[in-house]
Amino acid sequence: MIETDRIGPVRIGAGVSSAKDLAGWTIQDSCRWAAFWGGNPLQMVAAGNSAQSDPAVEEIAVIGDSAGDGPHTQAGLGSGSSVDEVRAAFPGAEEGRDSYGPWIRTGDAATGSIFFSYREGATTVSQITVTKHDKPSSEYCG
Repeated sequence: MIETDRIGPVRIGAGVSSAKDLAGWTIQDSCRWAAFWGGNPLQMVAAGNSAQSDPAVEEIAVIGDSAGDGPHTQAGLGSGSSVDEVRAAFPGAEEGRDSYGPWIRTGDAATGSIFFSYREGATTVSQITVTKHDKPSSEYCG
């Protein structure tokens, strides 16, 4: 389930290091502030502040264009959902863009937001990010 404070068992505020105890999640020594799950066609990332020795999760993302068995919001929206479905489920939601393309945001920074990101000209969501930041990060281990 995707909510404004979590995706599946990973929650905003939990230690990034605790993700390694979840089935399929890994943390690389060169990127200890981020945990990863999956691969192609669907990957999840839980990331915190790289300057901290044991950071708390500040952002969780589902990345991939594949609709299906991945996590979904209560409204049934997930990776591969159409942009029109997101707009219909959240009328009046804030829309913006970052270096990777446009996004639709529901929620707020105080309690947490869900960002539905898609590539320029695309009709389906390719990334869903849960965070209290103003926008999704452009890199996790860059």
